[in-house]
Amino acid sequence: MQRRVSLFLRAIARRFKRIDLVHIVPSAMLEGAPPDGSLDREQSNFWGVPVHAYRVPRRIRAETLWNHYGAGILDASEQPALRGYGGAALADAIDRHLSQAPGIVYVDRLEAMLPVLQARSRISNLLLDLNDVEHKLRIGAIRPILSSAPNAAALLQLPALIWAEFQAVRRSTIATVCSEVDRV
Repeated sequence: MQRRVSLFLRAIARRFKRIDLVHIVPSAMLEGAPPDGSLDREQSNFWGVPVHAYRVPRRIRAETLWNHYGAGILDASEQPALRGYGGAALADAIDRHLSQAPGIVYVDRLEAMLPVLQARSRISNLLLDLNDVEHKLRIGAIRPILSSAPNAAALLQLPALIWAEFQAVRRSTIATVCSEVDRV
């Protein structure tokens, strides 16, 4: 995955003077973050191109039976694997970055695209790297025996996940995946 992101960032750096990276991270990673620009230097060295790095916290949600199994039937950002990437606060944080009218927005993976979909700003040049087709991974992870609540819930949540993928690709100017099979 690091190679793919690096490839995209290097290509973007050839066309645009400024790259802002917004990392959606656990809130614990925000505590004690140095304000001196060392994150920019660290990320620039890591990716091999000059970047300005920002961190925004993932959503923290109370786990209830409904939140864990039911809410994801209606909204992919409520599903257990994606729950940290939903909610109004995260969408607002992402929207603040998008409102700066970037020349291009590169989004790595579906989970990072979820708050972009919920944000109010619309982007004219949006590159989405799905990397994997998430619903295919989810189907592969569901056990053939559906007698347990987690497996039944995972099946019931598939339409919302497929809809989120569809919306993400539809909103993107360009969407990439890893293989011809995934593209189809």
